[in-house]
Amino acid sequence: MDLNQMRVFLQVAQQESFDKVAQKNYVSQRAVSQLVKRLENEVNVKLFCRKSNSISLTPAGVFFAQRVEEYLNSIGSTINVMKRIDREGDLNLKVGYFSIFDGVLMRDLILSYTRAKVNPTIHFSTIEESVEHLLADLSLSKVDCGFINNYGEYHFINRSLFNFVDVYENEMVLAISRLNPLSEKTLITENDLIGNQLLYYSTEVSDYMRETFLETIGNENIQHSIKRVSSIEQLMIECSLGSGLAYVTKGLYERSLSCDPNLVFRKILSTKERQNYIMQLVYRKDNPSLALKKFGLNLQSTIQRSDTSRRWRFSPK
Repeated sequence: MDLNQMRVFLQVAQQESFDKVAQKNYVSQRAVSQLVKRLENEVNVKLFCRKSNSISLTPAGVFFAQRVEEYLNSIGSTINVMKRIDREGDLNLKVGYFSIFDGVLMRDLILSYTRAKVNPTIHFSTIEESVEHLLADLSLSKVDCGFINNYGEYHFINRSLFNFVDVYENEMVLAISRLNPLSEKTLITENDLIGNQLLYYSTEVSDYMRETFLETIGNENIQHSIKRVSSIEQLMIECSLGSGLAYVTKGLYERSLSCDPNLVFRKILSTKERQNYIMQLVYRKDNPSLALKKFGLNLQSTIQRSDTSRRWRFSPK
C-alpha cells in the first residue's frame, strides 16, 4: 500500500466514480479500477459495492476512507513542516511548559512573535511535562527553553546552569467549592486550611510541586492533607464537588478555564510567604540558539507594550 493508492482510493470514495477520478488523473478508468482492486486484495477486505452503473462504499470502506483521510492530512501537514524546516534561514525552537496556566502565557507570547512577522521565521514546537522532566530536558538540550511557575523555592536546581527570566507576576488564589463554608469568607487564613484537603496538579508524581506547595504555608507544625491530581479538569471538578481546595494562578486561570459557577476564588493570607507567583522563562546559559535569542528580544518588546499594570516583567540576562 502506498500514498498514491490511498489518494486514488479516497478520490473514488468521495466521487463514487472510477471514471471521474480517471479523468482527473489523466489515466484510464481501467487503471483506476485495477488500482483500487489491488488495494482491496492487499487489505483482504471489500471496500466498494459495485453495480452496473454505480459504486458505493461498504461499511468497512467507509471506516477505511475516514482513516485514510486522517492519515493523508497528517502526512501532508508533516511534509509541509519538513519543507519549512528545510527552507534556508528558518529557525526552530522547542518550548516546554508545565500546565495549561503557563501554557496560555506561552501560547500568547508565541502568537505575538508569529504575528509580528519577524525574520527569519521561527518554527515552534511545544511539549507539556512535569517541572522535573522539563528541567532535565533543558539540561540535556532536548528542549530550548520552558515556562514554569515559581511560587516557592527551588531546592534541587543547578542555578549555575540556567537563566531564569521573570515574565509574568500575579497572585495565587484558592479555588473553593460553594459547598464549602470557606466560600463565604473574603480572605482565607492558614488556619482555614486545617482539615481541608489541598489539591495540586502534576501529570507525574512531583516532589517539586509538593514541596513548593508546602513552602507557601506558614504553620510547619500542621500536617496538611495534600493530594496530587493528574489533569486540570480533574482538579477543578474535585474542587467544584467540595473534595478539596486548589491553588490556581490569578490572571491566567481566567484565560484557560471556562467559568464554573460552582467555584469561588479567594485570596490567601500567609504568615510566611507572599502569595505571589512568577512565571519564568528558563533556558541554559550556554544555549547558542539564534531562535531563542530572537524570541527573547521579541518577548521583551511584547511585555513592555502589553500591560501598563506592570504584571508583565522581563529582565534580559
